[in-house]
Amino acid sequence: MATAIYRQSTKEVLKVSLINQDFSQRDPVVYGVLTDPALPDGSQVREVSPDGTLGPWRILGFSKIADPLGNLVRNATAPEISTFAPGEAADEATLDAQQAANLFDTDPQFRKLFIAYSDILRGEFNLLRQWLMDFKTAAAGANNLSTFKDAVAGLPDLPDRDLTQLRDAIRQRISGAD
Repeated sequence: MATAIYRQSTKEVLKVSLINQDFSQRDPVVYGVLTDPALPDGSQVREVSPDGTLGPWRILGFSKIADPLGNLVRNATAPEISTFAPGEAADEATLDAQQAANLFDTDPQFRKLFIAYSDILRGEFNLLRQWLMDFKTAAAGANNLSTFKDAVAGLPDLPDRDLTQLRDAIRQRISGAD
């Protein structure tokens, strides 16, 4: 019995296994599996050269597409092949987002670091927001250019932050309570 794994988004067949590989480690949102599909155009998704090396992906005559409703794997047409790369990029972005969410949810060290980093950025953003609010107040309260210039000159300076300061702040902010 054969199995085939394919992308749900484009139906691109990535592999046809003639030994009933179950592909159990796949993400079912991104990948589908056909069990014992019809293979009218054969099972090769890449050309095999005489030395046993595999040729490139997505070559007309070798690339396959799945028809889940008909439980069929057939050769893909050129217009179908042209959808494979963008579909792969979208699938990879989806998987990356899922893995990032899983990392945040399940890895306490990553979560603590990320929360500390985010909290430091939040603090910096709030300092900038407050400065802008103070600037608006200074502008609204000025009745001529001279008082406006004096009011703005009286606002606190916002010095540049360097990477060392950010590293130190992260180390100091990391908390076991996060």
